[in-house]
Amino acid sequence: MKSIQINIIFILMSAPLSLWGQNPDNSIAVLDFKPVGIERKQAETITERLRIQLNKTGAVQQMNRKWIYDVLRREGIKKIKCITPECTADLGNTLDVNYVVTGELIKEGDSTFTIDINMVHVQSRITKKSKRITVEGDLGDIVVELELLAWNMMWLKPPEVLLAKQRLGRHDPDVVAMLKPRTREDALKRAMWFPGMGSIYRGNIVPGCAFMGLELTFMGLAINSQMKFNDLKPGREDNLEKYRAATIADSIKKYVDILDRIDADMKNENKNLLTYSVSAVGIWALSMAHAYYAKQKKDEFAYFRPVRFTYDPFTKQASISWYFL
Repeated sequence: MKSIQINIIFILMSAPLSLWGQNPDNSIAVLDFKPVGIERKQAETITERLRIQLNKTGAVQQMNRKWIYDVLRREGIKKIKCITPECTADLGNTLDVNYVVTGELIKEGDSTFTIDINMVHVQSRITKKSKRITVEGDLGDIVVELELLAWNMMWLKPPEVLLAKQRLGRHDPDVVAMLKPRTREDALKRAMWFPGMGSIYRGNIVPGCAFMGLELTFMGLAINSQMKFNDLKPGREDNLEKYRAATIADSIKKYVDILDRIDADMKNENKNLLTYSVSAVGIWALSMAHAYYAKQKKDEFAYFRPVRFTYDPFTKQASISWYFL
């Protein structure tokens, strides 16, 4: 989402809070979680889902797995056995990143898993985020918890779809509907029902609302012109009867002038009606084209928030940020 960001900075003299300041310039490396009771490949796949979700937050630069392990191999590090923040910080220095995330995925029983995750600040060599979560369910439920954790680590509110997954379960019909791809064809069908609906369905909120507003405006103007045209009819018929009954030249001329003015007004309203109707049809067509061809903006309508509060414990600065579409 393209945005304009305006920051108001407050210098805080109090002790640092354990919050994460949003800063896209911060880099973070997520190491593969250690598997306990599950296959290594499963742990790698689940860890990758965390990386993907961190990228979606837009609050940090997440280093991809291939680059991380290529660097470590070049430095002669083939196996990672870090259990202390200091050791993890050393890996972060090797990778030249600001933060390193490590963790374990532990299978406690047939449907019970534990996620143990730590985020270490490389420069201070201190664990800035530590979380241990017990999950009842399967590996898919672990993924949901990690995706939520990615947003919590950045101190951001997770998307509504992730909260719904956790609250209702990822197989709930409402959640499945939220996850259903918003196809061009479905957007086109909605745009055919009313302009703007297809664009909003695809996440293009501003254009969708604009199409709706323009369509309602032109429809309102067309209806108003039709009403004015209809209001002129009785007056014309009444004056036409008087014209036909008139026998004096001045009266005839008077009613001719009145009828000419009424005809001119009716012609003008009829022209306006045609203009507004054609415009309404044009907006409808443009809305359908936009719904089908415009690029989708995923989840924007679900979780976009125009105002955010952040705190950076290392600079002791808090900021309020406004984001505009």
